[in-house]
Parts: sequence; C-alpha cells; structure tokens
Amino acid sequence: RRIKEEHDTLSKEIAKARCSPEVFERFKYGPHKFPFVFEHNRLKAILLQSAQDIVEEGRVQKHCVGSYATHVREGGSLGRGTLIYSIRNEEGDRNSTVMFEFTDKWMVVQHYASCNSNPSEECEEVVRELLRGLYP
Repeated sequence: RRIKEEHDTLSKEIAKARCSPEVFERFKYGPHKFPFVFEHNRLKAILLQSAQDIVEEGRVQKHCVGSYATHVREGGSLGRGTLIYSIRNEEGDRNSTVMFEFTDKWMVVQHYASCNSNPSEECEEVVRELLRGLYP
C-alpha cells in the first residue's frame, strides 16, 4: 500500500512538472479562468491536468474520456480550449466526467457518469454552477 501511495504522489509531481506555467495560462480566456478544484454542496469538480489523469478517469468510469488523453499530452486539447473535470463525492469516489469546450464561449460538450450513463442531478448542478461562475 505504501508503495502505491508513493507511486501516486510521484506520478502527480512528475505530471505537474511537465506542465509549465505557460500551458496552465492557456486555461484563461478573457477575464475567465477555470478553477483546478470547484466545490459545490457535497461534491467537487477536479480538473484533470494530465494525460495520465484522463486515462485513469476513463478506466475507472468505464467510458471513452481516456481517448482524449492524446490531445492533452500533445498540448492540443488545452490549447484548443477543452477542459475535462472529474466530479467526485466527499470520499473521492468518481460520480461523473464533464468536458467543456471554448469556441466563442464555454460550453458543456459531454457529461457522463459511469458506463456513459446519465449523471445525477447533483452532478448536473455542480456543472451548472461551475459554468455560471465563469460569467459573473
């Protein structure tokens, strides 16, 4: 167990080190910036910051979000304005995954729970609040 914890900690540190401040600045569009963690009621929306995070999300949730990891690894997804969040409960269990895309404004492109099922109303509410926070 200790080895797995150390592995997870080191993997996250490596992923963060690979992502320069310039890449993180690409999250910014006009006066709006997506938070890395957004809390609403009992749920958290956590920005998936690396290809590894996205692949793991797809594996655990049993849906195709992992196929978008290549875009993040190549810097394309972030540069084109695509962000992927994992919606989790207080215990850290994954409830749903949401993808936002920016063209002339931020929009929800996909939002699915495990096995591409519909997300709960609580998850939908978190996504609405996160999106609302971008446009005060």
